[in-house]
Amino acid sequence: MQQIEINLFQFYKSVIKRPKTFAISTLIIIASTIIYAILLPIEYNSKVIFYCLREEEADPKLFDHLLPVDYRDNAEKFMAFGQSRQIKEVISKKYNLINRYDLDTTLNRNILKDMLFKQIDKNILFQRAPNGGIEISVFDKDKDTVALIANDVAQLINDNFASIIQKRNLIIRETHQKRLSAIKSGVDEILTHITALEKDKKSNKYLDLLQKLKIENQNYALQKLKCDQFEIFVNTKINTIEILENAQPALKKAKPKRSIIVIIGTFLGVLLWIIGFTIYDSKK
Repeated sequence: MQQIEINLFQFYKSVIKRPKTFAISTLIIIASTIIYAILLPIEYNSKVIFYCLREEEADPKLFDHLLPVDYRDNAEKFMAFGQSRQIKEVISKKYNLINRYDLDTTLNRNILKDMLFKQIDKNILFQRAPNGGIEISVFDKDKDTVALIANDVAQLINDNFASIIQKRNLIIRETHQKRLSAIKSGVDEILTHITALEKDKKSNKYLDLLQKLKIENQNYALQKLKCDQFEIFVNTKINTIEILENAQPALKKAKPKRSIIVIIGTFLGVLLWIIGFTIYDSKK
């Protein structure tokens, strides 16, 4: 305790010894931190919050099916894609982020892209929201663009996982169409045989063909229904996320916190001044 009191007293003596210098230095420190805070670029922040839908909630072909509830948390998978190179390239191209971030275009292409992606990681942040949701928080120098970027990232995530479901449905539709075509060929073949036996309608072969035709027509009708259903499925817009709150244009700046910068900067500057002169005085 005694050592601390001595040090504090030395600090006090250093200030009292040169009050004018201390006052002028403090004013210079305050002015410098104010200028520094003013020169910092303004950034706005906007957020979009969404929840990942389970496949039975997103895929139209599963809407009417009783399936066991899938409790797997897809948030990590959706967040991983949101931070992927694919998303970064689409967003950087659409919003010309290289110029927007004032990056040096004379640099090597790979170095430039690496710097761009690192800057995107700083300005587009992902974190978990309550109850399994995802929050995308975007920073940008324009209060309107910041919301557009946030909403676009969420939409790109949705479109990616929707396209996976849609591609699978297209494959299934194609399979059903091939089956329908095969059944149709079988029906046509049976009709050809029936036509050839028109003069012998009482024969067992003719009656068997009629029975077979009836069954195949039923199969064709059922298969045609499946094809029609999948035609609807593949033309239905799929949403794999439920947006709780779309990003809105920022109403006020998020960065820099100028008052905090001035207070902390002034405190540190004055503290360093006192420590510096205290050391100087102690060496005399």
